[in-house]
Amino acid sequence: MEQIRVKVKSQIDDKYIANGVEKILGLNDGIFTRPSRSRNPKYKSVEQTHNLTFKNNVAYDKAVLVLMLFAVVYIFFVNYNDIVNSTLDDGVLMGFGVFLIIIPIFIYRAFFMEHKIKMRITKTAIEYDGKMLNWNEIIDLGILKAKSSRVNEHKIIVGTINKGIQEIDLTSLNVSPKRLADIIILNAKNMLQ
Repeated sequence: MEQIRVKVKSQIDDKYIANGVEKILGLNDGIFTRPSRSRNPKYKSVEQTHNLTFKNNVAYDKAVLVLMLFAVVYIFFVNYNDIVNSTLDDGVLMGFGVFLIIIPIFIYRAFFMEHKIKMRITKTAIEYDGKMLNWNEIIDLGILKAKSSRVNEHKIIVGTINKGIQEIDLTSLNVSPKRLADIIILNAKNMLQ
C-alpha cells in the first residue's frame, strides 16, 4: 500500500507541480496545493457529509441579473425626459427591450430552474460525472487553481488505488474546493494518513 501511495503521489507531483523551469516560463497549468483539514470545518462528523448533493452554482446568474437590473434602472433614469416626451432614440429603445427580454431568462435560471445534481456524497463514495470514487481507494488529494482570470476555476485532484488520478472540476459547482477537500479528508481519513 505504501508503494502504491508513493507511486500515485509521484504521478500527481509530476503532472501538477511545476518545476523551476516551468514556473519561470509560465508553462504550468496552475497552482497545486495539498490541503489539510480546516481549523473550523463545517462538517464535524462523517455522517453529516453523507447524502450531500452539489449542483450548478447560480451565483453568476444572480450577479448578472443584478447588473442587468441596475443597467435597466440607469437607462430609465438617464433617458427619463425622452421617455416621458416619447422622443427616445431607437437604439436606446432596442437596448431597453433586449434587457426586458433577457431579464426573465436569468430570473428563471437563478430562482426557478431545477438544476441537475452533478455530485453526490454517499456513505461509500463520491459520485461524480458517472464515476464512483470509493473512500477506501483515495490515497492522495490536492487542489489545482487554474491560471486564468476566473476566480473560482478550481479542480480537486484525487489519487486512487485502482482508477489512478481523477480530476473533479468545481468551476460551476456550488461547493468550494476547501469544503470538498474537508469532506474527502473526513471520509477517506484512514486512507489519506
